[in-house]
Amino acid sequence: MKQISIGVVIALMILFMGSSSGLARNGGGGQGGGHGGGGSGGGPPGGSGNILFSALSSEDIIMDPNHDMWSQVQGIFVPVMPMMTPELWGQMNTVELKSFHNNTDVYIYARWADLSQSVFKSMWVKTFDGWTNSGANEDRMGFAWDIEGSLSQSTFGGFGPGSGMRGGCATLCHVDPDDPSKLTMSTAYTGGVADLWQWKAARTNPVGYSDDQYFDNEDHKGDEGESAYQDNKSEEGSKPAYMFDGGVETSPYLFKDKAVSFDDSVFEEGNTLPGYVLRTPSGDRANVEAVGVWEAGYWTVVFKRRLHTGSENDVQFTANSSYPFGISIFDNAGDEKHLKSQLLYLWLE
Repeated sequence: MKQISIGVVIALMILFMGSSSGLARNGGGGQGGGHGGGGSGGGPPGGSGNILFSALSSEDIIMDPNHDMWSQVQGIFVPVMPMMTPELWGQMNTVELKSFHNNTDVYIYARWADLSQSVFKSMWVKTFDGWTNSGANEDRMGFAWDIEGSLSQSTFGGFGPGSGMRGGCATLCHVDPDDPSKLTMSTAYTGGVADLWQWKAARTNPVGYSDDQYFDNEDHKGDEGESAYQDNKSEEGSKPAYMFDGGVETSPYLFKDKAVSFDDSVFEEGNTLPGYVLRTPSGDRANVEAVGVWEAGYWTVVFKRRLHTGSENDVQFTANSSYPFGISIFDNAGDEKHLKSQLLYLWLE
């Protein structure tokens, strides 16, 4: 990656923060009082453009992204931009967000344009010389939730985006203090934690979940429990460890209950195997359910999480409170190569 000019980064972020008027809640909204990490009570933050209002529902809330109920709730349209990622400068997208909640769970609907469905992450390919990794990635979407100011507060004295630049996910993306030519993602101060929901088209969506993770001041890490996927590679890493119980298949999804030990003699040059074995996650890693559908150039995903999980690495939701967050989308990419939003707020009505 080429070295990043801090001056250019700051200028672009100021420009983006000034574009917040492009955010609009369909049907308008209200003014309100203050906000706080994890929900501080009181009215929603001043200005409605960056507030996602979660409607209280007494009816069953449907996870199906195409269900009619999602057309009956108002939402917001959120611009996402590359900010500190030079390879993506010039790109932008818009994510539509909607939300319902009941007495036990919160649901968030997200929809954005993506011309291709990228679900073939790290596929194995049989070649004349053996097995090689395709190097393909996957589509993703992330929610980063503020816990005690981890997104809404930062100081330029460290390596955050700077005093007054309250940039949501951008607060987590910094120039690496040990190598200014690279970017790193973490909270900007020791002890800071941000809750991370990372939906992955190839690794979590097929089993109906989003990966529940968190950021600390070092990196992003998994919550306690087993993830929805494991690497499908041998101990030495030169070939797959598992294959389909039916032999050669073309599916990008290999589920644990359909996986058997790898037998190289079954395969011919050009055959493929998934790079991951998929399974049902467990523990706190399984706190966020998600169903995503790609159709006609759009991803539509519905997320579901309990209001209260009891995990110190999760934001805990309470009605009549606001919750700062940011979003990001990845187009067949990972790491810092994503588009991100400014700081947003979820308000549970």
